[in-house]
Amino acid sequence: MLNTIEKTDNGYLVEIIEYLADYSEENSIIIRNTSEEEIGRANIEDNETKMQEIVKNNIERFTKKEITIKKEKDLLVVTKVEKK
Repeated sequence: MLNTIEKTDNGYLVEIIEYLADYSEENSIIIRNTSEEEIGRANIEDNETKMQEIVKNNIERFTKKEITIKKEKDLLVVTKVEKK
């Protein structure tokens, strides 16, 4: 999930939050961090916004990565990915 996007002189600096959406149960979606820890649940009828709300409300429990993107002509190229 995108958390922030910052324009730089030659591209962008993007922060993402990594989460897993587990659809293995019949009526709910389990939101987990990358350590497989259950963070919350959303109903199967809920939309993506509900899952993002769960992630944002528990942001400290998820892994964040910072991605550096450089603009080269008409292309955007990922030049670096760092764990925050």
